Amino acid sequence: MPVDSKTESVVQEDNLLRIVDASKAFQAGPGAITNTQRAKAAFVSFGGRSGYMPGRVMLIVILLAGLVGACGSGSTPVPSAPSSPNVVSLSGTGVTAPLCGKPDDRLVHVAPNYTLSLAPPVGIGQTLVDTQYGCPITRLTTFAEFRPGMGNHHNYSTITPFNADSSRVMLLTSDGWLTIVDIQGNVVVPVANMPAMNSPDAPWDPTNPAVFYFTNSNQFFKGTISRSTVATTVLHTFTGYTSVLAPDQEDLSDDGCKYWLVGAPSGGGAPVGILYNPCTDTVVSQSLVVGVKDSSTGWHKIQIFPSGKMLMTWNSNGATNGTGGEIYNTDGTLYWHLYDITAHNEVGIDLAGREVVIGTANGKLSINACGDAWKSLTVVDINARAPVNCLMNNIVGWHVSYRDSPKGWVLLSMFDMGTCPDYSCFDTTSPNRLASNWQSIWPLYGEELLLVKIDGTAVYRLAHHRSRSAEYYWAQPHAVISRDGRYVVWDSNFDISSIGDANYADVYLTRVQ
Repeated sequence: MPVDSKTESVVQEDNLLRIVDASKAFQAGPGAITNTQRAKAAFVSFGGRSGYMPGRVMLIVILLAGLVGACGSGSTPVPSAPSSPNVVSLSGTGVTAPLCGKPDDRLVHVAPNYTLSLAPPVGIGQTLVDTQYGCPITRLTTFAEFRPGMGNHHNYSTITPFNADSSRVMLLTSDGWLTIVDIQGNVVVPVANMPAMNSPDAPWDPTNPAVFYFTNSNQFFKGTISRSTVATTVLHTFTGYTSVLAPDQEDLSDDGCKYWLVGAPSGGGAPVGILYNPCTDTVVSQSLVVGVKDSSTGWHKIQIFPSGKMLMTWNSNGATNGTGGEIYNTDGTLYWHLYDITAHNEVGIDLAGREVVIGTANGKLSINACGDAWKSLTVVDINARAPVNCLMNNIVGWHVSYRDSPKGWVLLSMFDMGTCPDYSCFDTTSPNRLASNWQSIWPLYGEELLLVKIDGTAVYRLAHHRSRSAEYYWAQPHAVISRDGRYVVWDSNFDISSIGDANYADVYLTRVQ
């Protein structure tokens, strides 16, 4: 069928649909647009109009108010009769724009007043506004608040510290003690009331805001918060193992029913990956040998896809099984050797419902959708084993968080991968550790928090985290987004070098939805 030479569009403005072309425009009447769950579909109705010849096609573009990157398509026959009612079902995608931040202009923005005194909010619950991008920054912790002489941080970008309703945040002290605060920084469960654990990884239940999970010895526990205490329940004892360990950067699956553990067999031998289902108290598999963490043949990081597949980051790079980045089936068999060279990755569901992994191709062109196969992030469909789209080009050192999957926003936190002196080093020390040419070597997106739409069509710059991230590991922000996409948490030393804790950081929060 030939397409009309003119281009018409239907635009929603204040709940009215307007059909617009180059020569004429008219109001089509009230438009009923109903967004289904996750804004993945819309239904549009509008009055008929004469003047379109048989066999011609009208192109309709739907812009959903308040959404970023919404699109849709559909078709319907139009009877040759006046005022014939017709309904077109349109499927598409869209995500809500953030409350703060500025759209990316692809220009380098040095943090304002970088060498001047720009102190963080003085106390917990106090807020300042990022002077360049306009996002509020609320302080959640202060030095030595929970442990003498200790700073504070959350765990990592791939395990959300937020509970199911984003009212609680789980944090750690520099020496590894856990505590729980609210989103104003008030203590909910003090360090002394947290249960004993053998891992800093204590993932929240995705639906019950009072529940989290943890390991100790060879047991898997449920912790239930009641006021300022935690009641513990043993969900499973792994007989045949001297210990089971919650991997330190893994979240619970989105449905709350799948979790990979690392078990040390009682009879000796290398540790194995155990896929456990806490919903049915079932061991799904326990055959995958993962070795000793960070050994030459062992695991470095374990993450879980929504389906329960494992994303394994081995400690050694390579093109053979047991090296690089690999995906394993739920039965422990190898599914795909994905990366020869590993970096920071995230997993989830995109807006089209595809199970995806986010990462840099590191030169592997078959999984690259970006202009640069090294300094970029590509979204890869793991079922099609093919790249879907480029998430972002021209990035420096990063951590990535997609804990709000499938709501559509990926959080990136940039950090300085160099060593001091460099552009992100203390200038509050004597001698000064900040490079003398720091302004000229400041990179695009340097020391920033970015919110990026999963299909790569929108980028918002939220804030400079103001941590001198080249100083030490815990100076890196490791920013993470809540499951509902409303909040972002990150760590920063705010150029404070004289606290006394060699790994000092405190925790900050921004609301983005």
